[in-house]
Amino acid sequence: MKNNYNYSKPKSDKEEIGFFFIAGRITAATFYKRVFLSICIFLLSYGVYNYFNDTAYVFLASIHLYIIPFVLLLFILIQGAKRMHDINKSGWYFLIP
Repeated sequence: MKNNYNYSKPKSDKEEIGFFFIAGRITAATFYKRVFLSICIFLLSYGVYNYFNDTAYVFLASIHLYIIPFVLLLFILIQGAKRMHDINKSGWYFLIP
């Protein structure tokens, strides 16, 4: 059967499957790069929100105030769980400050 999605199983549990999957491991440098990228996206989104801060753009403002920060928070939590896997801990340890 032909694989239309070009997905291949990882060779081991240490490989990362994708950005939004908790399975796998990432290095500290990769983790910090992804967190930095998330912060940059958030700041860009906040700048766009301030630019369009008008009543005519209520839907656009709600995307920049609620949806994008929520997605970025989930992304950072997933990356944190992968980082915890890299140091042989459960992903839940990332929630402990």
